[in-house]
Amino acid sequence: MKTTLALVLFIFFQITSNVSAQDKPSILFDSSGNSLKKGSLSIQFGIMGDFSLGAFNNYSLSFKWHLSRKIALRFGIGGSASYNSGYNVFNGERGDYFDDGYNISAETVLLFYPKPDSKLNIFIGAGPLFNYGWGKYNSPDVEYQDFSSGSSNSIGGGLKALIGAEWFFTKYMSLFAEYEATATYDHSKRSYHDIDYYYGNEHIGESQSDSFNFRANSVKFGLSVYF
Repeated sequence: MKTTLALVLFIFFQITSNVSAQDKPSILFDSSGNSLKKGSLSIQFGIMGDFSLGAFNNYSLSFKWHLSRKIALRFGIGGSASYNSGYNVFNGERGDYFDDGYNISAETVLLFYPKPDSKLNIFIGAGPLFNYGWGKYNSPDVEYQDFSSGSSNSIGGGLKALIGAEWFFTKYMSLFAEYEATATYDHSKRSYHDIDYYYGNEHIGESQSDSFNFRANSVKFGLSVYF
């Protein structure tokens, strides 16, 4: 949260850096309108359950660019990575294990504001989304003489539709809430290699799965900072 607040303060500084001292208060708390105009850019943050600020929609970066007062594009980019490794020892025999993986996701949403002239504005939107994940593991059990390794990957994509409302409590900052539904198709593949040295068994295989998912997600809240 400290990093997010620092970023918000930095953006505020950028907005007001070229404004004279006597005009800064009116710029920061200008309630004369909104920033829904051609060329405006905003960074969006999610409001968490404890009212702290975090990543909106689980994306590391979410920002919105207005093509006109009524039309905007929102981009969301996210990713995560995990690395876990170590070893275990039994009767002087060592087994090294690891479990690594990463995931990337992205979306582009076209937003439409029917009447972008007030402090409270309704918007609707739709657009494509994409995600990809990969993982690899190696898990020896030297005590029971078992060995397991494998990899997995998944890829998915689909469409998102949403409706929401945005309220400008200053000209350059707004609170918004939106409700969304997604329809996605996902394909996953897993390969494995399992060996039981004690009983002399070995299993090598591969599995695949395909799924179609429709989700109506809960209402999400966020903060937009315009510049």
